[in-house]
Amino acid sequence: MPSALIEIASEEIPARMQARAEEDLRRLLGGFLTDAGFSGFGLRSFSTPRRLAVEIDDLPARQADRIDERKGPRVGAPQGAIAGFLRSAGLDDISEAEIVPDDKGGFYLAKTRKAGLATTELLPKAIASLLAAFPWPKSMRSGAESRLWVRPITNVLAWFDDAALDLSELGLPCAPHILGHRFLAPAPALIEPGFDYRAALRARFVLADRAERRARIQEQAEAICAGKGLALRPDEALLDEVTGLVEWPHALLGDIAPEFLSLPAEVIATSMRTHQKFFSVNDPATGRLAPHFVAIANIIPKDGGAKILAGNQKVLTARLKDAAYFWALDKASPLDAPDRREKLQKLVFHEKLGTMSDKVARIADLAQRLAPAFAVDPAMAARAATLCKLDLVTEMVGEFPELQGVMGGYYAQAHSAPAAIAAAIRDHYRPLGPKDPTPDTPLGKLIALADKLDTLNGFWSIGAAPTGSPRPFALRRAALGIMRILIDGQTRLPLSVWTQPPVKAFIFDRLKVWLRDSGLRPDIIEAAFAGARDDVFQLFVATNALAAALDAATGANLVAGLKRAGNILRAEEKRDATTFAPSSVDPTQFAHPLERILAAAIADAQPRLKAALDADQPADALAALAALRQPIDAFFADLVVNADDPDIRSKRLGLLANIRALASEIADFSKIEG
Repeated sequence: MPSALIEIASEEIPARMQARAEEDLRRLLGGFLTDAGFSGFGLRSFSTPRRLAVEIDDLPARQADRIDERKGPRVGAPQGAIAGFLRSAGLDDISEAEIVPDDKGGFYLAKTRKAGLATTELLPKAIASLLAAFPWPKSMRSGAESRLWVRPITNVLAWFDDAALDLSELGLPCAPHILGHRFLAPAPALIEPGFDYRAALRARFVLADRAERRARIQEQAEAICAGKGLALRPDEALLDEVTGLVEWPHALLGDIAPEFLSLPAEVIATSMRTHQKFFSVNDPATGRLAPHFVAIANIIPKDGGAKILAGNQKVLTARLKDAAYFWALDKASPLDAPDRREKLQKLVFHEKLGTMSDKVARIADLAQRLAPAFAVDPAMAARAATLCKLDLVTEMVGEFPELQGVMGGYYAQAHSAPAAIAAAIRDHYRPLGPKDPTPDTPLGKLIALADKLDTLNGFWSIGAAPTGSPRPFALRRAALGIMRILIDGQTRLPLSVWTQPPVKAFIFDRLKVWLRDSGLRPDIIEAAFAGARDDVFQLFVATNALAAALDAATGANLVAGLKRAGNILRAEEKRDATTFAPSSVDPTQFAHPLERILAAAIADAQPRLKAALDADQPADALAALAALRQPIDAFFADLVVNADDPDIRSKRLGLLANIRALASEIADFSKIEG
């Protein structure tokens, strides 16, 4: 089948928008084509700083014809109704309509065959739809153009079945050419039948495929470092950004003046990353920052990059001189100097939650009360909390906000703060994302937890719970951080003591999502969460233990027996308008051997299960419950619960009530599917 190409060329598309734009392009165009009746086509999208494009494979030359059906009035309806139906259906006479019989005598049905449109007609409509509805985070109008786009559009190309399509109705430049590299191949290149889009751009120094461009940057940067015995510092976010800044990447290795290596490595790396998009380099022998950087040029310099590097190094030196000045100025006074405490009192955290100084006081109070759960000295917790936000008013963090916490740790250390306090200040914003580690020390975990708990409790207290839109205070990230700190630290904490009920529910909802993303079945998660557990770490362990138990050979049979016991109880309780409560089990009270065996198994499982739960060992509790599997199977196989003898029926239902009570200590097994 024929293939198609659509390319929308424009001025520079911001790097951060390109990957999402490719996804949106595939989604919108795929939806349009599917709605038009096409299927089985393939979409490949591309983006560079100056273009957004998509190739479409296996696209038919036209839509399939379709039959439109219009239901009309009943047979024998007034002539006026029939005349209106004929007009709306485009028929000349009622004899052209079909009669569909029904129990009331039948009704008229008009069937109209509509020829499918040629793909050459549909694709321009698809492009017009894309241009009108594309969801750029930010867009603009160019000149007299009323249409919004991320940057001024310079050309729109549509190519199908080896021919350019007529896009004149768009009112935009639409020449059948592609533009190569701005400097290395600036002349437009007309396209011809049989051309290969990616190969044609490659010949003009443009790598259209984002993944290929990213891989080349990575390979070149690593190779140029390896050639000098150095190692590139991983930075996935910067790699993504630089991929969106260049079309023909070329790595260059530059030098940092040695005198700047006395600055913290994070300062040097952040300055290079933020201002100049340079990659940092490590010395493998020491694991420390090396006096070099990797820059990614967008051209192949004729002089080997000497002129580019000279300019880059000049700018970098000026930036690092500023950083060195901030470093010296900030270190000159203690982190908790009076002027900084005064500035913190004026720094607003939130208009309804007070200043950052107010937040620090709340964190300190929480940290002292939470300290025993982390085996931390409350006085040390209070001191770390008091210092943790003061670097927000330093010069360095004012220049590089992403260094908050990190610089506070350095400044505390410079004035002889205990290492544990300096580390806690440094780490208390962690984890910043799903791959970011939690704080390394118990004190760091404590301060990070107190900070995040205060944020969530505070926003719920003012009625500012998160909505579907992004929030500047990252409340979902705070909830995920609380979960991971408690789980990584294997820390028990009853959330109902430390949070409002909606906050606890919010954290547990995040935990459910996190567990699903880790591969656990939703029904198992819901079963484990159905109890009255109040503890993130306990829920995490219990849910994983339940999943492991159900994966075992006995798991499915055990669940079937437990669910059957529960179903019978519910039915009989509804019939008798009563509730069968668990009671002490005496095997000697039962006449049938299978009753006595099950009763004895229940009596044996009860203390074992309780001891396991008291010891926080959900796997052992499940093992105690699993011991009931064979007695339950035998009981149901050979006995009728609803015996004719009321006394026997009552005792057997009592056994089931004890089974239900034991199972409910672990999970709601009725929620488990299968």
